[in-house]
Amino acid sequence: MMDGLLTAFLVPLAGLLAFILLRRRQSFAGKLPPSISSPVPFIGSAIQFGKDPIQFLLDAHKTYGSVFRFKMMGSSFTYLVGSDAVSTFFNSKNEDLNAEDVYSRLTTPVFGKGVCYDCPHQ
Repeated sequence: MMDGLLTAFLVPLAGLLAFILLRRRQSFAGKLPPSISSPVPFIGSAIQFGKDPIQFLLDAHKTYGSVFRFKMMGSSFTYLVGSDAVSTFFNSKNEDLNAEDVYSRLTTPVFGKGVCYDCPHQ
């Protein structure tokens, strides 16, 4: 009896979760920069990048343009190449691109709480 109830609960929950994840992926589809694909999961572009990072980035810039992304060792990296792409990033509104959100995750483990980007910026 419990197995039937558990299954009756988990199947619709799994369906709902899959629906939400697919909708989320679709909502970002038009907003993300082009991605360099890799046949190797998790490792991604680490081998090519590790062999010759400068040539890897030059080739990617030539193929994908001034903004592109790739996966490497389970993390996603986005590169902005050239003054136009970089100026768009640095001159954007805080509501659109918030460095504090990113840097706080990087600096807090190094410097501790309440230092650098972990404190409010008003």
